[in-house]
Amino acid sequence: MQVSRIRLHEVQEQKKLLFDEFARKSDAGEADRRAVDTSEYRPAILDDEAVPLKERIILAEQHRLGIHR
Repeated sequence: MQVSRIRLHEVQEQKKLLFDEFARKSDAGEADRRAVDTSEYRPAILDDEAVPLKERIILAEQHRLGIHR
């Protein structure tokens, strides 16, 4: 079990490094602020801890997919 945890950590670290290299920094985003959307609409209910987590996850996925009730 310990070996698989170590391996999982190694895989996660490698993915983070790859993401950092290719996605986190954006030449376009650094060249022109309009290239990065900082005004993303996020329904407040997704951050409302009074709403059960299970429901917030479903709402977040519906929002992401453009499915609104």
